[in-house]
Amino acid sequence: EIFALIHKRHLNGASLFDNKTVRLIYGDVNDLFTVQDIIPQVDAVCHLAAYIPPSYNEASCVETCLKTNSLAVLNLAQLIVKNASCRLIYLSSASAYGFSDTIVKENDPLYPADYATYYLASKLAGELFVEHMRRTSNLNAVCLRVSSVYGWGMLKKAVVAKFMDSACNGHAIEVWGDGVNTYDFVYVLDVVGAIRATTNVTLGN
Repeated sequence: EIFALIHKRHLNGASLFDNKTVRLIYGDVNDLFTVQDIIPQVDAVCHLAAYIPPSYNEASCVETCLKTNSLAVLNLAQLIVKNASCRLIYLSSASAYGFSDTIVKENDPLYPADYATYYLASKLAGELFVEHMRRTSNLNAVCLRVSSVYGWGMLKKAVVAKFMDSACNGHAIEVWGDGVNTYDFVYVLDVVGAIRATTNVTLGN
């Protein structure tokens, strides 16, 4: 059985769920009052929510990024730490790694100073809060850094959705910029597989 916290702005996404196996709860990740009584009932909490600013270069979005992507994660971790049998699975972003011509490894440098800095800095702060509580407060938690996700539920304006729509309708695929940038995409079911795998992982120090 799955409990899903959905923001009121994404009510149209509710149609993606099977109501027989998913219980929908409408609320805001910044207000955990709606889920505080549910957390003791679950085996794991998967934190997928994030505030993505309309412009990655807009400094005025920093406060909202930090509130939703950092402080809300800390508040959730503090709530979960009271339930020792419950695991927190926090999804961060692989874009925080510096550019590499080869596949990055977990311990490669994280320094998102060139692109989407305000957003990615807030995601990394969330990671730090989770890891700090894992080390100091026995929080049962793991962080996953995933690349750009595509699949069911993606926005129509998402790049993969646009590419697929153009290809299916015989239109030219439009590439913005100079066309030399590279991106890593991961299918949503692969993300689900990674999340499910973490429920069987024994965490070390």
